[in-house]
Amino acid sequence: MNAPNLGNNHFTAQTNNHQIPNHFGNHNNHPTTAQKNRIFPVSLDLDVNYLSPNRKKIPLSLAKVKIEIKSLCGNIINENELNDLGFLQVSIGTITCLNSISKTLDIEVDVTVKLSNKYIYITDTDITTGPLPIADNIRDAIKKEKNLGHYSFKLNGKITKKTGALSINHIITGDNISIINGAVQTNVGSNFALIYACLTNAMRFTDTLAPDLKIKWEVLPVFIDSSHTGARVFMVDSTIDLMQISIGYSWVPSAFLHELGHHVMFRIYNSVTPPLVFIVSTSIHRPCDALGTNEAWAEGYASGYASIIGGHLGYVKAGTLDLEALGTVSPTTLLYSFLVERYGCHMPSLDNDEGRIAALIYDLADFAKDSIWDNEVVVLINQKKNEFPGINQHWFGLSNGVDDNGAAPIDIDVALIRLLYESKVPSLKGYFDALKVKYAGKTELLKAQETIYYNYGPTI
Repeated sequence: MNAPNLGNNHFTAQTNNHQIPNHFGNHNNHPTTAQKNRIFPVSLDLDVNYLSPNRKKIPLSLAKVKIEIKSLCGNIINENELNDLGFLQVSIGTITCLNSISKTLDIEVDVTVKLSNKYIYITDTDITTGPLPIADNIRDAIKKEKNLGHYSFKLNGKITKKTGALSINHIITGDNISIINGAVQTNVGSNFALIYACLTNAMRFTDTLAPDLKIKWEVLPVFIDSSHTGARVFMVDSTIDLMQISIGYSWVPSAFLHELGHHVMFRIYNSVTPPLVFIVSTSIHRPCDALGTNEAWAEGYASGYASIIGGHLGYVKAGTLDLEALGTVSPTTLLYSFLVERYGCHMPSLDNDEGRIAALIYDLADFAKDSIWDNEVVVLINQKKNEFPGINQHWFGLSNGVDDNGAAPIDIDVALIRLLYESKVPSLKGYFDALKVKYAGKTELLKAQETIYYNYGPTI
């Protein structure tokens, strides 16, 4: 796969008995001997989606599109973008054939779908290198669309002046197959579409949660790195971040949604006045690892964000953050299991366990009632007792508490955006302090305190 072109799909429409192919509408060719200037209007309906093997359809929302119509009578070009549903309906223009005797026109339709929008920029090339400082190299690459990932495909056919809108339905599947108007084509680079679609739609939803706060979302360049293992996001400077994902993790929505959570946190903290400076290490980590308080807060928030947003959009299973690959023939390739709703760990400390922090954020916003004596917990203990001989109910919570905030849950916008924005310090304590101020004297605070106590002890 070459960086500038993520899968070249060439589909040549065949004509039969001078009929226009079905995907361009059916119209007969009626030649005439009269020469005259003939005008051929061209419009297009374009639909582009990623379809994983579990049949989850994810639109390539907001992707930039370049459409070129080529003919012997001239060419026309239209540059546009897909809407939120991955759809574009556009009148491209007209082609005039001078002194023509034919009522039909042979055309070639070249379409390029660019994986870039105001939130996300996909590439498989390191765009940090160059003559400028790293942040400026990145901005320059984004501005000039250097090494921008994209999909290109062609269709050939005939039109008349009465031909309706040309219709192109492009489905990019997790099997490295593209289906263009029903024709199956091999396509390398489906994981790029998966990453683009998931991240874009997650950011679109996130951006609707608290529009009044005027958070300074910047384009997030996403570098799919064949030489890298794992996934990470780092803050290049106060205005721009960079995500780096290995090929293996590029099929796993929970992994890159977790990394997107870091980007969201960094951008929120840098949108307040004065900006909150927040630095974390890049060590390898997992839930139930003992981490430093800053790192546990950053990783816990990112996992809580990914679980809530991913569950809301249907990209991860509700209440989990399983590392599940959606790009293989089998949609249930499970690399690692992480239950957020029924989280258990032998460490009782909230401050240094990213898993407990993720579960905290998730529990504050969910409607479910949890108990350490629930049947689901009993099942988990039986499943894990050989792996963890000491496992018991108290890994999952405190028996004299309750997680029952369903009557007054914290809204998603508050749990993920506003409490960070309203924090005085970028930490778990700052999050708790903002929670207490926002809901002082309200039922939400009482229920939140009960939920936190049930899961983690009297830390608030």
